[in-house]
This record gives sequence, C-alpha cells and structure tokens, in this order.
Amino acid sequence: MADSNEYVILSLKDSKPDNDELQPGGSGELHVTVVMQAEGGQDPSLEYQLWVVFPDGGGLDVEGSPAVDPTKGNLKVPAETSWSGGKGLRPYYTPNWNDRSTALLAHWTPESAGVTDASMNNYVGWIIKYKAKAADKYDFLKQPLQRILLYLRVAGSGALIYDASIDKHKTVAVTAPAPAFVPDSLSVDKAHVATTDKKLWIGPRPQIVLHGQVTPVTAAKTMSVQWKIGSGSWSKADNVPVSNGRDIGPWTISDAAFQQEGEHKLELQVAADSKSSWSKSLPLTVNVDATAPALSDLVIEVTAKGEAHLTGKISDAGSGVASWEGTWPAGSGWKAKDNTSGSVDAILGKKLDFSTDLSLRATDNVGNTSAPVPVAIAADTLLEIAWNLPKDQDLNLGEAFLYIIGIGPKLPATLPPLDVELELPPGAGANGAKNPQSAIDASTQDDIQWVTSDPSWTGAAPHVHLIRLPAFKEAAVVQAAANVSPQTVELVGNPLPAATVVVKSQHFKKAISLVQPKPRPSIYAAPPRFAITSPDARGWVTNSKAVSFSGVFRPPLDDRERSAVRV
Repeated sequence: MADSNEYVILSLKDSKPDNDELQPGGSGELHVTVVMQAEGGQDPSLEYQLWVVFPDGGGLDVEGSPAVDPTKGNLKVPAETSWSGGKGLRPYYTPNWNDRSTALLAHWTPESAGVTDASMNNYVGWIIKYKAKAADKYDFLKQPLQRILLYLRVAGSGALIYDASIDKHKTVAVTAPAPAFVPDSLSVDKAHVATTDKKLWIGPRPQIVLHGQVTPVTAAKTMSVQWKIGSGSWSKADNVPVSNGRDIGPWTISDAAFQQEGEHKLELQVAADSKSSWSKSLPLTVNVDATAPALSDLVIEVTAKGEAHLTGKISDAGSGVASWEGTWPAGSGWKAKDNTSGSVDAILGKKLDFSTDLSLRATDNVGNTSAPVPVAIAADTLLEIAWNLPKDQDLNLGEAFLYIIGIGPKLPATLPPLDVELELPPGAGANGAKNPQSAIDASTQDDIQWVTSDPSWTGAAPHVHLIRLPAFKEAAVVQAAANVSPQTVELVGNPLPAATVVVKSQHFKKAISLVQPKPRPSIYAAPPRFAITSPDARGWVTNSKAVSFSGVFRPPLDDRERSAVRV
C-alpha cells in the first residue's frame, strides 16, 4: 500500500495484523515508511510533514509513542512532535501546513533526518502501536471498520509541492460477536414497590413506561426489546436507548390490561438488534390497584385535657395506604397526614369547633383517593346532661309540675346543631308520647323556644321550653311542664314513672339518653270533701287563735248540699 512521486514514497508495509482484522481489545502495529527519493527528495531546502489521524469517536486507541523499527538498520526516525495519536479529530480531517494539532506526527528536513548521501534513497519511518477498544467501550457491531488517515505534505522554497495520502484511509476491521444479552431487571415509571413482599403496584392507566438493565455491559447505544402480557402475542420495539453500558429504556407499552384491577404477568426479552437472537425471558408481575382505601369507625373524643382526639381504622388491600387528610379545624381545607400503620390516631388540638362537618379521606400508594367520610363525635365526652331534681313532694292527680334538665358542653366548645327529645312517662300529660322539637342551632345567639302545645298553657297538656344560653358556653335548659292525669288511678300512692331526655345530632356517633333519676314525686288521689252534718252553736269552740267545729268526711257534696253548707 503506497503512494509516490519524484520526491517521496509513502507506504505501509508489514503492518500487523496481516489481514487488518482485530477482536475488541486486540492490538495492532501501523508501520509507516517515507522514502525520500534520490532524484529530488534529498534537496536540503525541502520540508516534510506527516499527519496520522484516528477518527473522532473511533474504536482505536494509541499505545505509547511511535518507535523506530529495530529490524531495519537504515530506518531513521525524524524529530517527533508532541504527538498523541491524532485523536479528537473528524474522520475526514485535512491538515494544513501550519497545523500543530495532535494529528501532526513529525516535521523534518533531509538534514534533520540524518540524510548524508543524496545519491541514495533514504528511509524514515515509525511503528505506531494501537489497540481496539473493549466491546463495552465501543459498539463494533454497528461500526466494525475503523479508519486511519495518513497524510504527507512536502514543501520547498516556502511553497507546497506535494500532497499525498495512502488510499485516503486505511481501515482496520474489528469484528465483535454479538453478545448474549440477559435482562437483569425491570422497573415501571410511577409504580409503587411494597416494602414487605416487593410487589409492584400501579393505578389504572392505558400504558406503562419501562426501564431495565442488561448484562454484559455494552457500548451499543440502542437495543431491541420484545414483550408479551399473559398468553398474548409478542410485541417489539427497536432502537430502545441504552445508557451507562447497561441501562435500557424508556419504552412504552400500551395495553387495556393495565386499566383492569388485578395481577398481570409480563415477559421481556432483549437483543442487540432486530436481526439478533432474543435473550431468555425476564418475568415481571404488574399489579393494578383501582380501589381506594376504606375508612371506618371514625370518631372524635374530647379528652380530660380538653383536646380533640381523632381515632379510626384505615385499610387498603392493594398497594397500601399512603396518607390520609381531614378538614380540621373546621373550614381550614384538607390537611394531609402520612400514615402506614393501618389506623387513624391524631390529637387535633384544643380548638373545639364542632359547628361543621369533619371529614376524612385517604389515598393509597398509587393515587386512588376515597370519597370523604364523615367523622362522628363521641357525644358523651363532649356534653353533660343533668336533671334538676325537685325536693320530695307529693302530687295530686290533676296537679301540674315541671321537668328541668340542663344540657351543655363539659369544656368550652362550639357545638353542632342538636335535637332534643323528652319522653314523658305514662300518666304525665300526653301519656308518654315523644315531643318533637326544632334543633338547637349552635351558630346563633338567640334563645330557642320549643312549645308542643298552645303557648297559653292551661295545664291540660305538656308544655316544654328549650332555652339556649349565649354561645352555648354554660347550659341549655329544658323546662317541661306536665299535668298528672286524673284518670291514671293506678299511680296513686306510687312514684311517678321516670321521664327520659334524648340528645341527638347528625354529627354524633350515637345519641345520649338519660333517664330521670330518683327521687320522684308520689301521686295521690284528690282528698274527699269535708261536710258539717249537724251545725250547732254549742258545738263551736272559739278562742283568739282558732275555731273548732265538728263534722264528718263524706263523698263530695251534690249541688244542693254545696249551696246550703258553708265552712
């Protein structure tokens, strides 16, 4: 392989390997010879420059500096430049005379090369050792031919007189067998991997984006992948990006299966390209979770310290609970709390505002969010109900009396709307019927009055008042007036059966019911009439403080007797 004219012969001879073929990581030698011919190449005014370029991004590296061939005794080495192999230059690099890049191997004159006999051809030369990069450093499958540029220029009297190259490029073929790639791992964008069983979870979606890793390390910039879901057919994607020698992806798989809740089995194979053999399969199970977490047994209790203590249960059979959030304090919007314990347990502070709903919702690890679930109030920890017990007293049939009940918060708080019912006992007024009434509205300062009969009560029916004190800070008072039925003679001599007060709210976990405690008044029949049967002045005994007379008790007088008898 040579190029020549009357001045110079540029040749490559006995280079190694003989067939110009290497394996990745193999070494070679480039034997470069320049013959300065006796006819004209020995002129002392001539200057020579030789450039050697390993193309930019090529698969060949220079090993050390050029060395003289020790097998040829008359082969001289001109003074070298600071040559480092002509790397970092484009493949079709064309140097100029003043170039001092890394491509310039040597710059000499016949004299500086030690030429002493102008009548003979004189040789100068170099052995340039090079090495093919490893297979994981360069993709020889895509670019097996590695080019080497040798460029010789001769100048005389300040003018360029010769410009030569050997076939423009020498090529070395580096043949790399296609590696048997094996997929090591697979991952899905925006998926959740459980910490316990390592299951991979996603929310329902039309497609997934995958990444993976392969071995061995490769210099390839792309690969081919194919996959199938369950017993379906194989689908393929070419030119999937490869980075860092083994990271493949991303690529997208679209399939309706990923919108259906359940377990979906995926198989993946990789190859160097679409013409190469496919690897063994790597399985991946994708679990689709389309169900939001469930919240239950949510309740707020007021502690002895006056704090709102929220408790409840939270569960998710799929990807697991990521967080829950609630609207507390009232009207403040959603506030999130991380949670993975399967329960709700939080102190919400001392701002006891129950005037609006408190709701919770939960989100799982793949983004499913439950509908808001209302939180109940443990009313018995918030409200106190007390009966104002009358002193021991007797009631006659037909006599009116009052129930007085106090209702109020145990601690300062803004209460929700309340419904209060008073269940009267048999024999009192409406014979035990429940008395409906309007709700107590905690948002107003006005007193609320509930009357189940005509406000001008005459004792013929129960009469009930609800009085709400300002801001509900102290107590609500229920005053229930009732009359004892004269017809209920079975109550005579016995305590009046107990009444019951019931306090309800849509915010309460359950209503509070409190039965009237003892003592309760006993009921007596009306006394009989007293009549004088034999009025006689002699029978009167008087003094300064009393009048006495004699007579007998008898049944009530009729109208005639009532008009005739006076006491």
